[in-house]
Amino acid sequence: MKLRPHIFLNSRIDVNKEDIRRFLQVYYPIYSLPIAFTERSSEPYEELEKNISRLLEKTELKKREEVYEILGISHAKEIGDKVVDYLISISHIEETEDGLYLKDLGRSSLEENYKIKEEHSERLMYFDALSLKPLPSKYYKSKNIELLSSGKVQSLKKANIIDSWRDFSQKELQKILDYKKEERRDHNIPGETVNLRLSEKLFEKALDKTSIPKGVIYYLPLYLVAAEDKETFKLNFRAKDYASLNIYAYNGTSGKKCEFFTSCIRENSQQLEYILKPLLENFDPLVDENLKIWGKQLAEFYDEELLNQEDWLKEKKIGVNNFDNNPELNIDEDDVAKLIETNNDRAIKDIAHQNIIPLKDRNYHGLFVKLKETDKAKERAINHVLREKENSLVAKSYSQQKIDDEVEKLEKRLYNIQENKSEAKS
Repeated sequence: MKLRPHIFLNSRIDVNKEDIRRFLQVYYPIYSLPIAFTERSSEPYEELEKNISRLLEKTELKKREEVYEILGISHAKEIGDKVVDYLISISHIEETEDGLYLKDLGRSSLEENYKIKEEHSERLMYFDALSLKPLPSKYYKSKNIELLSSGKVQSLKKANIIDSWRDFSQKELQKILDYKKEERRDHNIPGETVNLRLSEKLFEKALDKTSIPKGVIYYLPLYLVAAEDKETFKLNFRAKDYASLNIYAYNGTSGKKCEFFTSCIRENSQQLEYILKPLLENFDPLVDENLKIWGKQLAEFYDEELLNQEDWLKEKKIGVNNFDNNPELNIDEDDVAKLIETNNDRAIKDIAHQNIIPLKDRNYHGLFVKLKETDKAKERAINHVLREKENSLVAKSYSQQKIDDEVEKLEKRLYNIQENKSEAKS
């Protein structure tokens, strides 16, 4: 994912941070399919076009010369040939060894009294693999989408992959024809489409020509956030009612909320049981040896036997929220001083920049650590980060004006984050 999860959670998310209960990174399945379209348009007939078509419909005439003679244009054969060749090119007329024949499209055009033309094209389309709905047009812009191949996702460490989807068929594809013109435009579908089908390119190397071969499923990085007020989450947690969780989907590339995928996930919650059910399981994060923050197991902040160390852990620092199971880590000014003394840059930056740190466990419970730092602890961490920033710029021989500008920019960003947190707490 291009947007790192802790940056998203602390600076991009648009829900009340105090209502965040669970957070997941997932890889969502997307069909990427070449689709063959037939579009139809119409325009008024030229008089000669219509007369030639009508003669072929109403008479037994088959030869060009016979048609031209009846129409009185034998002397202008070149003009007649040009019109006939054009009508053949737009599939109104077919010419065989036996002569000229009016095709179905030509007959339909005469009935409509308008020259109907069909154009054929192909384009790549994306479909949600759970609902089989076409993705909105905005997902065809590179800044809004990052599709990963199956091999790429499988190679990602601790990837939480949604690996179930529905089979795609020509029948499913035909549902698009029910879309109104505006809906088509909003989903990358030509407005005048009268027919569409899966491109033959899909089946060139497939032995079974009736099913879609492997290799057309890609994965879209998404962040899933369960955000509910305390009482609502308590009810859902006690009832283990994962289908009622208020889940929001966010684009893992841009960080923007995805109304389309939010709707798809909520509508397909039963199909996603194995992803959503662990969010409401009874799970103690303080006893899982795989859950760590700043290189330490969470238990090291809690277990009496592990507290007597020579670093900053001198007393219990962590507890678990009694209704959503998310750990809360208390940080005071002395802790920050000790972290600075021991050069624990990762911890200092986290305290300065954010107060939600996502956790990953093998069963994807979606928990996170919430930092409960005092105002003085936050201020000391920010001041240290600003000094380190200034020192790094000095080492790079930047001008004093550039240094001042960059430090001021960072300072504003850090204190804005702090102000936003204070508002959320109130």
